[in-house]
Amino acid sequence: MAKQPNPTGIAKAEEDNNDVLEEAPASSADRGKPREIKGGVPYTPSPGVFKRALEGIIAAERPDKFSPDFMETILHLTGGGARAVPPMLKKMQFLSPDGSPTTLYSKFKTDGGRSQAAYEGLRNAFGELFRRKEFVHRADENAVKDVLSSKLPG
Repeated sequence: MAKQPNPTGIAKAEEDNNDVLEEAPASSADRGKPREIKGGVPYTPSPGVFKRALEGIIAAERPDKFSPDFMETILHLTGGGARAVPPMLKKMQFLSPDGSPTTLYSKFKTDGGRSQAAYEGLRNAFGELFRRKEFVHRADENAVKDVLSSKLPG
């Protein structure tokens, strides 16, 4: 199945992370534990859900808090994949630690500020990748995979 164009430009890195870094748990005891990825590189098990969240943020009113109710009622995101959205938005600094949208979140909602906010969010969440390859956000998929699969600290 061909990948659809990505209007937000954000979820590509998460998609690439899943391709390279997910591995099966070693034993049944490990199944309930979250995976730890060296270097603090965040990932989402459901990049499609994250992409829909970003697209929904653009159209929705800015909430006081990015709550589960907001995700379900306004963004129409439910289930286990939706639980990964707030932590990723916090890593990107679109949300404060208490779940309040930041100025970067608001900037992402505007047509004029979206690309700059997306770039800043990527740099915030994937700083280690930008340290390894300054223009990783413009690299092709294989180059991003090479950066991800190289030995990361941590």
